[in-house]
Parts: sequence; C-alpha cells; structure tokens
Amino acid sequence: MTTRDVSLLIALALIGLGVTVCAAWWLRFPLLIQVAPGNAPMQFNTALLFLLAGAGLMASRFEAERVMRVLAAVVGLFALLTLVQYLAEVDFGLDQLFVRAYLLDQTSHPGRMAPNSAAAFILSALGLFLLAYPRRRVVAAALGTMVIAMGMASLLGYMLDIKAAYGWGQLTRMAIHAAVGFLLLGGGLLLAYRERRQLAFEPFTLLPWRGLMAALFLSILSLLFWQALRSEDAAQQRQQLQQKATTEASVLASLARERLQTIDRMCRRFSEGIYGSMQDGQADVRWFLEMMTSFDYVAVHGPEGKQLVAQARPGLDIGVLAAAAPPLMQEPGCKIDGKDVNIWFSCARADAGGRLWQINARAHLEIVALNEIERQSLEGYEVSLHATLQEPDKVGTDLVAYDRIPDPLPPFWVQVRALGPDPISRQSRLPDVLLVTGLILALLLAVVSTQQHRLRLANQEIRKANEELAARSDALAASNESLEQFAYAASHDLKAPVRTMVSFAQIIGKQDKKASIESVSELLDEIVSAGKGLYGMIDTLMEVSRAGRIDPASIRRVSMHTVLDRVLKRLDALIRERDAQIEIGELPELETEPHLMAQVLQNLIVNAIKYQPGEKPYVGVFARKEAKGWVFSVADRGRGIDPKYHEEIFRLFRRGNPSDVEGSGVGLATTRRIINGLGGRIWVESTLGAGATFRFFHASKPILINV
Repeated sequence: MTTRDVSLLIALALIGLGVTVCAAWWLRFPLLIQVAPGNAPMQFNTALLFLLAGAGLMASRFEAERVMRVLAAVVGLFALLTLVQYLAEVDFGLDQLFVRAYLLDQTSHPGRMAPNSAAAFILSALGLFLLAYPRRRVVAAALGTMVIAMGMASLLGYMLDIKAAYGWGQLTRMAIHAAVGFLLLGGGLLLAYRERRQLAFEPFTLLPWRGLMAALFLSILSLLFWQALRSEDAAQQRQQLQQKATTEASVLASLARERLQTIDRMCRRFSEGIYGSMQDGQADVRWFLEMMTSFDYVAVHGPEGKQLVAQARPGLDIGVLAAAAPPLMQEPGCKIDGKDVNIWFSCARADAGGRLWQINARAHLEIVALNEIERQSLEGYEVSLHATLQEPDKVGTDLVAYDRIPDPLPPFWVQVRALGPDPISRQSRLPDVLLVTGLILALLLAVVSTQQHRLRLANQEIRKANEELAARSDALAASNESLEQFAYAASHDLKAPVRTMVSFAQIIGKQDKKASIESVSELLDEIVSAGKGLYGMIDTLMEVSRAGRIDPASIRRVSMHTVLDRVLKRLDALIRERDAQIEIGELPELETEPHLMAQVLQNLIVNAIKYQPGEKPYVGVFARKEAKGWVFSVADRGRGIDPKYHEEIFRLFRRGNPSDVEGSGVGLATTRRIINGLGGRIWVESTLGAGATFRFFHASKPILINV
C-alpha cells in the first residue's frame, strides 16, 4: 500500500467519522456520540469540522488546491470563533446552530466543542492551508505533529484517568473518538506533506524532518502532560484544602458552641444568684478571661440593664468595647454576632422575678483556628473564622477554600489563605521531572536524527561518487570499444577504397600509351568514386566521434513529448509515405540535451520504419519510471534481429539485417555514443520474426561522460 493510498484512507475515515456522529445526533443514537455513558460526547460541531477537514485532505490528495484552501478557511474560522466564545465569555449562537444538544456529560456549554478541540482544529486548518505553498509545507508538517500530540495526550488521559489531559479546567472535555480523529487528522497532514515534498524545490530537504517531527511530538506531548499533571495535582490539593476547611469549620463551630454554652452557664449563675456576692462573680469573670485565652472582654448586665461587671485584657479600652457591644436583649436567649474574627457572644436569662440578666463577651476565634492548624500540621497556611451574615468576597488568588459552620449557629465562613509562596509551588515534583525528561529526550532525538541524517547524506554522496565512478568506468570501456571500432574502421573499412584507388592507378600506369581515352576515363571515374566514398566515411567517423561529446551548458529540463513532436515533424514525409502508425505513451520531463535526444529518437524511429516490410509499419514509443531514472522503449513489429547480432549492430558500419534496406551502419553507433555520453546505456530485445524493441536508460540527473 502506497502513501497516497494511506492518505486516501485517512481522509475517508475522517469523513466517515464526521458523517456517523452527525447522523447519530440527528437520529438520537448516544452510543456513537459518547462511546460510553458518562463519557464526554463528541459535539455535533466537532463532527462537522472532522467531515470538512477530511474533505480538505481528500482535496489535497487530488491536488484541488482552491477547494482545499476554502475548506481549511471554513474549519479554521469556525474553530476560532468557538475559542473566542470561551475566552470572551460570549455566545455567537454557533453551539446549537445545526442541532439541539441533549447530551451534557462533561460539557460546560451545551453543544459547544471542547476548547482543546477548537485549538487542534485551528492548527489543522492552518496546516491544510499551508500545504498549497511549497515553501511553507514543512510548517504544515509541524502543525500536523502538534495535532497528533494533542490527540495522543487526550487519548492517554482517558487511558490513565487524567481528566486535565483531555479537558481544560471545568470546560467541555474532548471526546475519546475525537482524540482518535485528531490522531488521524495530524497523520493525514504529515502524509500530505510527504506526498507534496519536491526534493528539487523544498528548502528543508537537508534537514531530518522525520526526526525533528518526532522530537517536536515528544516535546508537545511532554508539555501537555506536564500541564495536565500539574492541574490534577492542584485540583487534588484544593480538594484536600476543602476537606481541611470543612473539618476546621466543624471544629470551630464546636469551639464556638462550647464558648456560647460557657457564657450561658455564667449568665445562669448570675440570674439564679449562685454567687454569694458580686465580688465572687467578678472573680469568676477574671478566672474565665485567664483560662479562655480566646476571650478578651466580658461584661455582665443586671436587671434594668445596669452594668455590674466589665473586665478586659490589659491594653484594651473597656469603654470602646462597651460601646461596640451588641444591644441588650429583650427576652431570654443566646446569639452570636460580629464581623471578621471578633465575635460577640450574648446570653440573656431571667431570674425568679422575671428580670433579665445578660452577659456580652467578645472572643477572637482566629487564635483558636491557628492553634488547630498547627495541630494538624498544615504548614504554610492560615485558617481564619469570619462570623458574618454575608459571604466574604471570593475574589483573590489566595482564596482557596471556605465552608459554612452548620446550624444552629449563624453563617460562619472558614477562609484558607496561603502564607508565603503559592500553594502550587508545594505540589509534587513528578510533573516537572517528567517534563524535563521529555524535553531532554526530544533534544537527544533531534540531535541523533540530525547526525544520522548527515551520515545518510554523506553515504549518499559516497554512493553517488561510486556510481559516477562506475559510470565513468563503463564509459571508459565504451570509449575503448569505440577506439577499437575506429581502429578497425581505419584499418579495414577505410583500406577498401584506398586499395581500389591504388589498383586502378596501377592499371592506368601499366596500360599501353595507345590505350583508349575512354578506358582511362572509366578507371579515373572509379578512382574518384572511391575517393568520394573515403571522404564520406571520414566525415561519418568525425560525426560519430562528436556525438559522444556533450556540452554541460546545453543540458536543460525539457518535456520528452516536445522533443518527440519535433522529431515526428521532421519525419512527416517518411511517415506519410509508409503510412506508419505511431503509438506514444506517457513521457516524462527530463534534464537532458534536447537536440541529441531528438537525434536518438529519430535514429530509432527511422530504423523501426525502414526495417518493417509492407505497408503501415508500427512504431511504439514508451517510458517507465525506475529508481534512478527512466527507461525509454522504441518498439516495432518488423522482421526482428537475430540475438547473435544484438551487440554487433551497435558497432560502426555493422548491420544485422540483409542489405536490401538502405543504410550506412552508423545510426545505432551514434545513438549508443550519445546515450553513453549522458551516463546511460542502450540495448535491444528481439528475436527473428518477432519484431524488435530498443531500450535505453536515462538518469533523472544525467552524469555527463565525454566518450
């Protein structure tokens, strides 16, 4: 299965996921929306954006750039507006635009996609958009890697039961199949980048993009899990503080109740006349203030509101305290009143005559609270008790938890404040250790992959040099063979016309002076004819010699269809004369010498037409891709070539067929020298009576070898 096939499957899977969940919302099929009861549901808008993103990947697969950009813009804009709704605490009416939400598990806003889902869609949309721009595609790959990391973090959060990994704060959480969808979407972006990466144009080809993307993935995943673990730790710590605050509230309520009961008993003793004298009552009040360190003022009022006893701790103004005391009660009872931590306890009791006796006492219960905190070893925090009829202001970073003292007492509030550093600084070090470890591993991965990539490039350079060396060795062998052919031509083929000229000259010299002028003229004509033939053979040898020498400046990228069209126009008369059928397959663009390639194709096509007897000869021109270049084929349906002549026909002045077809025997030799000069090779596949196919290999980037 190829990369393009996998990319297509991912696009179809995303489209299928989006269609399935959208249909499940319309058909009210919860199992496909939230996987399991209680899990976060995939919101309708999330499924819709998965559908559009999958369609964008499909458009990328078929190179529909405009459609891809439009879909990416729609996905990104919708996700951005959703994120703005969270940040600005507004509602644009997008959440339930298409369907009314009826599954609200782990959902802060009905129908609104999770904020981390919106962020992942924004990254995905930007990646899709950048795929259309070659010099920005590596950024698209990086964005796809970040999307994969976000999906993986959420998926691991579900597996490890870390809610902060798949949800931010108390906001809507990402569904488990949405996490899988983001894994697919990010992977699709990476595959699309790989498909579109053009090595000749991409400016980042010298970088180990796979290793760097893996390092980026590990870094983002480490950061996301660090944030999730810190959030979970903070939540657990706040829960513990809440529990401690609740416990403290109960303890302080009991202490307040005990003090109220103590004041009540003292008031009963005064009203029932238990004290033998007022001096005994005053002594009891002094003893009370000494023993109950939280009280700083006690005042006893007798019948008709007369103040009988008023005592305070040293340093306090009794007059000020008396003025701040609650008013006298009109009937028996007890109450607590006050603000902050200065709490007033009031108890009124009637004597035998129905007259009211009342005690007002002020306590500073924060002292008791701090003692209790120290007893529970909650270092770094203070707990203060507020006796007030209104809830204290909750605004402030240090307000961690508070609770209400239960009835029958008035609404007390326990406030837990951090002393010194933020409570977060006292959390577990494990998230920090994991973050540092992940970042170090990512750095090591990036360094190792970079070094491996450099070694790989060095090996490629060495392999390329070896290939060039091998090609030059082959070219040297071909050059030596050409030299042998030239030597053979000089020693054999060129001798024939010279021998003819010498023989006829000798005949003229030996003839009698009375020989007819006509006979001498005929011999001279033969000598001239042989000389012209010799001259032509020398020109041919020079032409073949020049064919193997290629100027590097003439190499340029051309379409082989264009080159072939030029050749067919030159051969139009021959094609029409023979009524030849020319079949042309898909031909590539190549870096080559266009004029010499035209000469190669022309020689092969002319031979294919000439060596097919009868009418309507067939010629097929095709090409197929190979690892390092292209193999071109020129096929005919002629008489074929005996295998024993497969090498012979590429030699100078050699022909593997009967001489009933005109030819000099240099066309294939010239063709071989051109192909060898471009660093390629040429061969023939044929048997007698079955036609012939001439094939030649041309590298994607030719290695010029002058032969």
